[in-house]
Amino acid sequence: MQTAEGYYYTDTLGEMSKDPVVLIHGIGGSHSSWPAAMRKLQGRRTIVLDLPGHGHSECSACQTVAAYARSVESVLRAAHIYRAVLVGYSLGGQIALQFGINHPNQVAGLGLIACSSEPAIPTKLFELLNDPSAAQAVRSMVSSLMFVLETSSLKIEEMEKVLFSARKGTISADWRAFHEYRFPDLEHDLREVPLWLCNATDDRLISGRTLRELKRRRPSSICTFIDRCGHGILAEQPLLLARALEMAFLQVENSPA
Repeated sequence: MQTAEGYYYTDTLGEMSKDPVVLIHGIGGSHSSWPAAMRKLQGRRTIVLDLPGHGHSECSACQTVAAYARSVESVLRAAHIYRAVLVGYSLGGQIALQFGINHPNQVAGLGLIACSSEPAIPTKLFELLNDPSAAQAVRSMVSSLMFVLETSSLKIEEMEKVLFSARKGTISADWRAFHEYRFPDLEHDLREVPLWLCNATDDRLISGRTLRELKRRRPSSICTFIDRCGHGILAEQPLLLARALEMAFLQVENSPA
Protein backbone atom coordinates (compact mmCIF):
# COMPACT_ATOMS: atom_id res chain seq x y z
CA MET A 1 0.00 0.00 0.00
CA GLN A 2 1.34 3.44 -0.98
CA THR A 3 0.33 6.88 0.25
CA ALA A 4 0.12 10.26 -1.47
CA GLU A 5 -0.99 13.38 0.39
CA GLY A 6 -3.14 11.21 2.64
CA TYR A 7 -4.58 9.14 -0.23
CA TYR A 8 -3.88 5.39 -0.25
CA TYR A 9 -3.45 3.18 -3.27
CA THR A 10 -2.04 -0.17 -4.33
CA ASP A 11 0.49 -0.42 -7.13
CA THR A 12 1.51 -3.70 -8.75
CA LEU A 13 4.61 -2.08 -10.30
CA GLY A 14 4.18 -4.56 -13.14
CA GLU A 15 4.68 -4.28 -16.89
CA MET A 16 6.15 -0.85 -17.68
CA SER A 17 6.13 -0.97 -21.49
CA LYS A 18 2.40 -0.22 -21.64
CA ASP A 19 0.39 2.60 -20.13
CA PRO A 20 -0.60 1.71 -16.55
CA VAL A 21 -4.23 1.18 -15.59
CA VAL A 22 -5.80 3.21 -12.78
CA LEU A 23 -8.96 1.76 -11.20
CA ILE A 24 -11.39 4.17 -9.49
CA HIS A 25 -14.09 2.67 -7.26
CA GLY A 26 -17.71 3.75 -6.89
CA ILE A 27 -20.08 4.96 -4.17
CA GLY A 28 -18.97 4.12 -0.64
CA GLY A 29 -16.30 1.78 -1.95
CA SER A 30 -12.53 1.40 -1.72
CA HIS A 31 -9.72 -0.35 -3.58
CA SER A 32 -11.07 -3.67 -2.23
CA SER A 33 -14.32 -3.13 -4.15
CA TRP A 34 -12.49 -4.31 -7.26
CA PRO A 35 -12.29 -8.08 -7.78
CA ALA A 36 -8.84 -9.66 -7.51
CA ALA A 37 -8.89 -10.42 -11.25
CA MET A 38 -8.92 -6.69 -11.95
CA ARG A 39 -6.65 -5.43 -9.15
CA LYS A 40 -3.76 -7.31 -10.77
CA LEU A 41 -4.34 -7.22 -14.50
CA GLN A 42 -2.03 -9.52 -16.42
CA GLY A 43 0.73 -7.67 -18.24
CA ARG A 44 -0.28 -4.29 -16.84
CA ARG A 45 0.92 -2.07 -14.04
CA THR A 46 -2.29 -1.52 -12.08
CA ILE A 47 -2.95 1.25 -9.57
CA VAL A 48 -6.06 0.93 -7.40
CA LEU A 49 -6.85 3.88 -5.17
CA ASP A 50 -9.04 4.80 -2.22
CA LEU A 51 -10.83 8.09 -2.84
CA PRO A 52 -10.70 10.66 0.00
CA GLY A 53 -12.93 9.64 2.89
CA HIS A 54 -12.93 6.01 1.70
CA GLY A 55 -10.98 2.93 2.72
CA HIS A 56 -7.59 3.88 4.14
CA SER A 57 -7.53 7.39 2.69
CA GLU A 58 -7.68 10.40 4.95
CA CYS A 59 -9.73 13.61 4.61
CA SER A 60 -13.47 13.76 4.10
CA ALA A 61 -15.49 12.58 1.13
CA CYS A 62 -15.81 15.13 -1.66
CA GLN A 63 -19.10 16.75 -2.55
CA THR A 64 -18.60 16.80 -6.33
CA VAL A 65 -17.11 14.70 -9.11
CA ALA A 66 -14.79 17.60 -9.99
CA ALA A 67 -13.28 17.57 -6.49
CA TYR A 68 -12.76 13.79 -6.63
CA ALA A 69 -11.02 14.19 -10.01
CA ARG A 70 -8.54 16.59 -8.40
CA SER A 71 -7.73 13.96 -5.76
CA VAL A 72 -6.89 11.48 -8.53
CA GLU A 73 -4.43 14.06 -9.90
CA SER A 74 -2.63 14.02 -6.53
CA VAL A 75 -2.29 10.23 -6.51
CA LEU A 76 -0.96 10.03 -10.06
CA ARG A 77 1.49 12.84 -9.48
CA ALA A 78 2.86 11.10 -6.36
CA ALA A 79 3.16 7.80 -8.26
CA HIS A 80 5.02 9.59 -11.09
CA ILE A 81 2.38 8.54 -13.60
CA TYR A 82 1.99 11.04 -16.43
CA ARG A 83 -0.21 9.02 -18.77
CA ALA A 84 -2.59 6.18 -17.93
CA VAL A 85 -5.73 4.28 -18.84
CA LEU A 86 -8.40 5.27 -16.31
CA VAL A 87 -11.15 2.75 -15.57
CA GLY A 88 -13.96 3.81 -13.27
CA TYR A 89 -16.97 2.02 -11.88
CA SER A 90 -20.25 3.94 -11.33
CA LEU A 91 -19.26 7.22 -9.61
CA GLY A 92 -15.65 6.28 -10.37
CA GLY A 93 -16.48 6.32 -14.09
CA GLN A 94 -17.69 9.89 -13.82
CA ILE A 95 -14.49 10.79 -11.96
CA ALA A 96 -12.34 9.14 -14.63
CA LEU A 97 -14.26 11.00 -17.31
CA GLN A 98 -13.82 14.35 -15.57
CA PHE A 99 -10.10 13.69 -15.15
CA GLY A 100 -9.96 13.07 -18.90
CA ILE A 101 -11.67 16.39 -19.58
CA ASN A 102 -9.19 18.18 -17.32
CA HIS A 103 -6.11 16.37 -18.66
CA PRO A 104 -6.85 14.82 -22.09
CA ASN A 105 -3.15 14.45 -22.94
CA GLN A 106 -2.59 12.33 -19.81
CA VAL A 107 -5.31 9.80 -20.63
CA ALA A 108 -4.41 6.87 -22.90
CA GLY A 109 -7.94 5.47 -22.65
CA LEU A 110 -11.10 5.57 -20.58
CA GLY A 111 -13.20 2.68 -19.31
CA LEU A 112 -16.63 3.55 -17.95
CA ILE A 113 -18.36 0.68 -16.12
CA ALA A 114 -22.01 1.07 -15.04
CA CYS A 115 -21.67 4.79 -15.53
CA SER A 116 -24.20 7.37 -16.70
CA SER A 117 -24.89 11.09 -16.81
CA GLU A 118 -28.38 10.64 -15.38
CA PRO A 119 -28.65 7.56 -13.14
CA ALA A 120 -32.20 6.58 -12.19
CA ILE A 121 -31.87 7.18 -8.45
CA PRO A 122 -35.20 7.18 -6.54
CA THR A 123 -35.96 10.44 -4.72
CA LYS A 124 -36.87 8.30 -1.70
CA LEU A 125 -33.23 7.30 -1.30
CA PHE A 126 -32.15 10.89 -0.68
CA GLU A 127 -34.93 11.28 1.89
CA LEU A 128 -33.67 8.20 3.72
CA LEU A 129 -30.05 9.35 3.52
CA ASN A 130 -31.05 12.50 5.40
CA ASP A 131 -32.71 10.48 8.19
CA PRO A 132 -30.20 9.27 10.83
CA SER A 133 -32.65 6.57 11.97
CA ALA A 134 -33.08 5.08 8.49
CA ALA A 135 -29.75 3.24 8.17
CA GLN A 136 -31.40 -0.16 7.67
CA ALA A 137 -33.88 1.23 5.15
CA VAL A 138 -30.98 2.79 3.21
CA ARG A 139 -29.17 -0.54 3.22
CA SER A 140 -32.25 -2.38 1.92
CA MET A 141 -32.96 0.14 -0.83
CA VAL A 142 -29.35 0.30 -2.02
CA SER A 143 -29.16 -3.50 -2.15
CA SER A 144 -32.38 -3.67 -4.17
CA LEU A 145 -30.93 -1.16 -6.64
CA MET A 146 -27.57 -2.91 -6.89
CA PHE A 147 -28.30 -6.59 -7.39
CA VAL A 148 -30.47 -8.90 -9.48
CA LEU A 149 -32.56 -11.56 -7.74
CA GLU A 150 -30.28 -14.39 -8.88
CA THR A 151 -27.21 -12.94 -7.16
CA SER A 152 -25.97 -15.21 -4.39
CA SER A 153 -26.27 -13.99 -0.82
CA LEU A 154 -22.51 -14.48 -0.38
CA LYS A 155 -21.68 -12.08 -3.19
CA ILE A 156 -24.17 -9.54 -1.87
CA GLU A 157 -22.67 -9.78 1.62
CA GLU A 158 -19.15 -9.27 0.25
CA MET A 159 -20.17 -6.14 -1.66
CA GLU A 160 -22.27 -4.76 1.20
CA LYS A 161 -19.35 -5.20 3.59
CA VAL A 162 -17.40 -2.67 1.52
CA LEU A 163 -20.32 -0.41 0.62
CA PHE A 164 -21.52 0.17 4.16
CA SER A 165 -18.17 0.40 5.90
CA ALA A 166 -17.69 3.96 4.66
CA ARG A 167 -17.42 6.79 7.16
CA LYS A 168 -20.41 8.83 8.28
CA GLY A 169 -21.61 11.18 5.56
CA THR A 170 -19.55 9.54 2.83
CA ILE A 171 -22.32 7.48 1.25
CA SER A 172 -24.70 10.45 1.18
CA ALA A 173 -22.05 12.70 -0.39
CA ASP A 174 -21.24 10.05 -3.01
CA TRP A 175 -24.84 9.47 -4.06
CA ARG A 176 -25.40 13.21 -4.48
CA ALA A 177 -22.20 13.67 -6.50
CA PHE A 178 -23.22 10.71 -8.69
CA HIS A 179 -26.69 12.15 -9.20
CA GLU A 180 -25.60 15.69 -10.04
CA TYR A 181 -22.80 15.07 -12.55
CA ARG A 182 -23.51 15.67 -16.26
CA PHE A 183 -21.47 14.16 -19.06
CA PRO A 184 -19.50 16.42 -21.39
CA ASP A 185 -19.63 16.12 -25.16
CA LEU A 186 -17.60 12.92 -25.59
CA GLU A 187 -17.04 13.40 -29.32
CA HIS A 188 -15.94 17.02 -29.01
CA ASP A 189 -14.02 17.04 -25.72
CA LEU A 190 -12.42 13.58 -25.85
CA ARG A 191 -12.23 12.91 -29.57
CA GLU A 192 -8.75 11.35 -29.47
CA VAL A 193 -9.22 9.23 -26.32
CA PRO A 194 -10.18 5.54 -26.81
CA LEU A 195 -13.40 4.84 -24.91
CA TRP A 196 -14.77 1.57 -23.53
CA LEU A 197 -18.36 1.52 -22.26
CA CYS A 198 -19.57 -1.42 -20.19
CA ASN A 199 -22.96 -2.01 -18.61
CA ALA A 200 -25.00 -4.83 -17.10
CA THR A 201 -28.16 -5.83 -18.95
CA ASP A 202 -30.25 -5.67 -15.75
CA ASP A 203 -28.85 -2.51 -14.18
CA ARG A 204 -31.69 -0.65 -12.43
CA LEU A 205 -29.70 2.57 -12.18
CA ILE A 206 -28.14 2.76 -15.65
CA SER A 207 -30.40 1.87 -18.56
CA GLY A 208 -29.15 0.11 -21.67
CA ARG A 209 -30.73 2.93 -23.64
CA THR A 210 -28.30 5.36 -22.03
CA LEU A 211 -25.31 3.28 -23.11
CA ARG A 212 -26.61 2.93 -26.65
CA GLU A 213 -27.09 6.69 -26.85
CA LEU A 214 -23.48 7.23 -25.77
CA LYS A 215 -22.40 4.74 -28.44
CA ARG A 216 -24.42 6.65 -31.04
CA ARG A 217 -22.80 9.93 -30.00
CA ARG A 218 -19.33 8.35 -29.98
CA PRO A 219 -19.36 5.65 -32.72
CA SER A 220 -15.68 4.78 -32.23
CA SER A 221 -16.26 3.61 -28.65
CA ILE A 222 -16.17 -0.07 -27.71
CA CYS A 223 -19.43 -1.13 -26.08
CA THR A 224 -19.91 -4.24 -23.89
CA PHE A 225 -23.06 -5.61 -22.23
CA ILE A 226 -22.74 -8.28 -19.53
CA ASP A 227 -25.70 -10.53 -18.73
CA ARG A 228 -27.09 -11.86 -15.44
CA CYS A 229 -26.08 -8.94 -13.26
CA GLY A 230 -27.10 -5.46 -12.19
CA HIS A 231 -25.29 -2.38 -10.90
CA GLY A 232 -23.31 -4.65 -8.56
CA ILE A 233 -21.46 -5.99 -11.58
CA LEU A 234 -18.07 -5.98 -9.79
CA ALA A 235 -19.31 -8.61 -7.35
CA GLU A 236 -21.82 -10.36 -9.59
CA GLN A 237 -19.68 -11.06 -12.69
CA PRO A 238 -16.04 -10.27 -11.80
CA LEU A 239 -14.39 -12.72 -14.19
CA LEU A 240 -16.53 -11.74 -17.17
CA LEU A 241 -15.86 -8.09 -16.42
CA ALA A 242 -12.09 -8.61 -16.20
CA ARG A 243 -12.13 -10.51 -19.49
CA ALA A 244 -14.19 -7.78 -21.16
CA LEU A 245 -11.65 -5.18 -20.05
CA GLU A 246 -8.75 -7.22 -21.41
CA MET A 247 -10.58 -7.63 -24.73
CA ALA A 248 -11.19 -3.89 -24.89
CA PHE A 249 -7.44 -3.29 -24.43
CA LEU A 250 -6.67 -5.69 -27.26
CA GLN A 251 -9.16 -4.03 -29.63
CA VAL A 252 -7.69 -0.58 -28.94
CA GLU A 253 -4.06 -1.70 -29.23
CA ASN A 254 -4.67 -3.66 -32.44
CA SER A 255 -6.75 -0.99 -34.15
CA PRO A 256 -5.19 0.97 -37.04
CA ALA A 257 -3.32 4.10 -35.93
